[in-house]
Amino acid sequence: MPVLDGTERLGVLGVDLAEHVGVEQARAVAFLVGLPVVSKRPHSDPYVRLVRAGAMNLVTELQWNLMPPRSFPGRDVVIPAAMESACTVRGDAFDYAVAGGQVHLAVFDAMGHNSRAGLAANLVVAACRNQRRQGVGLAATRGRIEQSLIEHFGYPPTPTASSKPATATAATFGLAGSPTSSSATTPTACPSRRPCAA
Repeated sequence: MPVLDGTERLGVLGVDLAEHVGVEQARAVAFLVGLPVVSKRPHSDPYVRLVRAGAMNLVTELQWNLMPPRSFPGRDVVIPAAMESACTVRGDAFDYAVAGGQVHLAVFDAMGHNSRAGLAANLVVAACRNQRRQGVGLAATRGRIEQSLIEHFGYPPTPTASSKPATATAATFGLAGSPTSSSATTPTACPSRRPCAA
């Protein structure tokens, strides 16, 4: 029986059905097993070691603690996301939020594979969330992101970003990291954007 958190697969629960136990009851047990896994996951090093495919460096650790879950199922929208390779994410990040009938999607690339890129990506996502939560529009959010980068680094690094608010019934957006020879990306219909910093 799959153990799920919404659409995220946490694991599999082996179940031997007794004579008077049905599949729906087994699903309910699997759901209940998932609740403590999800609630304790942020504080459980053994769980993290169990689900990781390999060792993560410091920047990757920082990035995965920053980003929202890789899947979100809502009544009107489902948001899937992926970062490849999961153990070597550096300056790439994504963020999303659903509020009322609007979906906010953002993808960032801090243009590097070192701790500076990871720190820049964290700063950019935090600035974007801060402005979004205050109801600020995209143009002003871009300005605040650039200002934050200048304040922290002394000059603006060159992260690129794509952010798109949309209604929950019409949001379609592809997420991809920096293309490499071993990865394939699908272009999106979104127009090109200026970098966050000039």
